[in-house]
Amino acid sequence: MKNKITTISLLIAIASILFTLENMIPTPLPWFRLGFSNIITLLVLKWWGIKESLIVVTMRVFLGGLLSGKLFNPIFIISLSGSISSAIGMGLLILYCHQIFSIIGVSIIGAVIKNITQLCTAYLLFIKNISIFSLIPVFMIVSLITGAIIGIITYIIDEKLKIRPGNYAKSQ
Repeated sequence: MKNKITTISLLIAIASILFTLENMIPTPLPWFRLGFSNIITLLVLKWWGIKESLIVVTMRVFLGGLLSGKLFNPIFIISLSGSISSAIGMGLLILYCHQIFSIIGVSIIGAVIKNITQLCTAYLLFIKNISIFSLIPVFMIVSLITGAIIGIITYIIDEKLKIRPGNYAKSQ
């Protein structure tokens, strides 16, 4: 158990660093990010499940908000809602549809869930203008591209590390 807690803590730190570094990189659009920290979310989902991934996602968003000075502002709330909904959706896909979707497909669907949730959160809590949903086509294209990139990277890392829940339990 101690090794698992240590590993998850390390993964939270890595995800937070990736999140913070990515926020420092200039982007063509203010909301466009590849989402490198989602690699960690996907790995944790695959290795341990939804509960552990929610811990990683929540801690990553809180630490990222703290480090960027955006803790509890609208961007933080939008990020948290999208990240949690995406982790739950991807976790359910891995749990119940792993024969149908590869980790790349799960990543793409997770990106779609995250972007739609973020638009809905922005609409419900902050913008209150239905025209925000005109961004859906752009967000879907972005989700397809970023989800595929993150899914491919996750697949490669997972294959290289060969960590599986059964193997991990034996190594404790």
